[in-house]
Amino acid sequence: MAELVRDRDSASFLLGEVTLIGRDASCDLILTDPRISQIHARVLRQGPTWTLEDLASRNGTTLNGSPVQTHRSQSLSIGDTLVFASEKERWRVVDLTPPQLLVRARDGTTLTGRDYVSLPEPASPDATIYRLPTGRWVLERPDGTHALQDREIVVVRGRTWRVSIPGTTQGTLEEQERPLSIVDLSIAFTVSSDEEHVELTLHGMRQPVALKPRAHNYLLLTLARARLADQARPDLSSAEHGWLYQDDLCRMLAMDSNAIYLQIHRARRQLEKAGIVQSADIVERRASSRQLRLGVAAVTVQRS
Repeated sequence: MAELVRDRDSASFLLGEVTLIGRDASCDLILTDPRISQIHARVLRQGPTWTLEDLASRNGTTLNGSPVQTHRSQSLSIGDTLVFASEKERWRVVDLTPPQLLVRARDGTTLTGRDYVSLPEPASPDATIYRLPTGRWVLERPDGTHALQDREIVVVRGRTWRVSIPGTTQGTLEEQERPLSIVDLSIAFTVSSDEEHVELTLHGMRQPVALKPRAHNYLLLTLARARLADQARPDLSSAEHGWLYQDDLCRMLAMDSNAIYLQIHRARRQLEKAGIVQSADIVERRASSRQLRLGVAAVTVQRS
C-alpha cells in the first residue's frame, strides 16, 4: 500500500484512496503543529497516479523543495519529499502501490485487508467490513448489514473508525494472475455417521485443498444441505436456493446470533488463509429479511 514516512521520527502513515492532511479531526493524517492549517493538503489516487494538492493552506506545502500551488495537483513518485508548513512535518514517499481496504481508529490504530476486515480485532470481532460480488461494500454485525460509503465513520465497541474504501482503478489482471475467488469453487463435505466430524475439501484450485476440521464446518454443512434441498425443487429459481432465516438457523444449531456471527467470521478467515479472495461471500446475507445462505452453489455431501 502507498505509504509516507516522517523524517524526524520514522512515523509511518498508510494512504487511502483519498487522504486529507491537517489539524482538523476530520482529517486522516492529523498534524498538531499550529502552523498546519485545519485542512492543509490532500493526497489523492487518480487512476494509476498519486497526486498531492495544497488546499489553500496558510503556510504552504512543498514537494521536493518547491512550493505546491493551491489547488494544482502534482504527481508523486517514490522518494519524493513533502513538507507541510514546517520542517518538523517533512515526509517521504516510500510506497505508491494501490490502496486496499483501510480502517483507521482515532487513536491511530490501522487495519487493512484486500476485501475483508474485522473490527475491533480479528480474534473477537463485533463487526466485519467486506465487498459483495456486486462491488458494494457493507458493514456486517450479528443483527444484519448496511451499505458503506467511502470515509464513513463507524463505531464498534465504543471506538470510532473511519473506513477508506479502495476504488476500482487497479486494472484488469491477466487470467493466470487472477486470485481464486469464491465463485471459482466447489465444496465437497464429508460427514461422519454421527455427524460429529465434518471435513471440507475445496475444488477449483490447481489441486484439491482439504481444510482442517473446525467447529464452523457444521454451520456450513447446514447451509449446504439447504442449498441441495432447494436445487432439487424445479419450482425454485437458483436465486432462491438455500436461503434460511437467521432465527431458524439459530434454532437448528442451538446458537444465538452472536455465536452464528462468530462462526461465519471464522469460516471466512479460514478460507482467506487458504488464499481465497472475497472469502466473505462464503455466507451471503439478505439484510432486509435476515436470511442467510451458503455462497457456493456447487456442493456435494457424502458420508465418511
